[in-house]
Amino acid sequence: MSSNFNKYIPAQFQGFSENDCFDYLELINSIKGKACSKILLDHYRLNARKLVELLLTSHLYNGYMPKDIWKDSLLNAIYDKTFERNIADHRGILSEISHPSLRSLGPFPDLGIFSSNDLYWLMKACELFRAEYLNLASSSGIDTRENIYIGKWRAIELMRDDNMCPSSRFFPKSLDALNQIKLFSEQPIKNSVGYSLLAKRIVTISRLYPDSNILPHFGISQSRLRVQIPLSIPTSNCAINCYDTEMTWDESLPLILNDSYVHWVHNYSEMVREVVLVDIHHPDLFNI
Repeated sequence: MSSNFNKYIPAQFQGFSENDCFDYLELINSIKGKACSKILLDHYRLNARKLVELLLTSHLYNGYMPKDIWKDSLLNAIYDKTFERNIADHRGILSEISHPSLRSLGPFPDLGIFSSNDLYWLMKACELFRAEYLNLASSSGIDTRENIYIGKWRAIELMRDDNMCPSSRFFPKSLDALNQIKLFSEQPIKNSVGYSLLAKRIVTISRLYPDSNILPHFGISQSRLRVQIPLSIPTSNCAINCYDTEMTWDESLPLILNDSYVHWVHNYSEMVREVVLVDIHHPDLFNI
């Protein structure tokens, strides 16, 4: 499965050495006690996050199978020390925006996080997206902004940072259904925490072409979950890995990704994998 990583690796992942990980662990071990400034915490989180991404990518590049990666002692040492020193609020999160009152929910949260009303409208949105997608010209795809893929990955943006994009005109009914979902449309009380935890929403159609990978990476916030609505899913050789769990898509059901955990995707089929990505608020934000 991981052989395709040997074809090409983006420039920002080249030149990585495991010595960088040992240097980080030595630095963390030198911290006296658990208290340090916010600036240092942000610095340590950023370092840990990048090292995990680089180490995972390096292992995939060198032929590790995903199920074996989490046996790596160096990778686990980065997680353990980062959690032990209170740099991350829970084992899955190594992002800059986090809060201990938010449950981790695991790599793939259950649909049970939705109220019955929200779940009804989410399933309705799934139906509508599939129907309205047929009216969208294939030429609407654009290059993705992220440089974390091998092969070909394209996106059609419908909403970016809470603002509608031109392609949204093809999906009036789908977007109206999303707006009936509290976890998508309603804003938690912004001053309920000491700093902003609200991630700006996106709605994007993500196309991962055959013989392509999305490399290991983290989301920016524990406060955001990302719903994936399947449009077109290969029947085999296509999956998403998040932390220590691999999942495939069921075309009849949305998949929830907690992208504050490191995750990556492969498509070694002969079909394009197409999903709608929809950002929602972490449900605990309404209770803090």
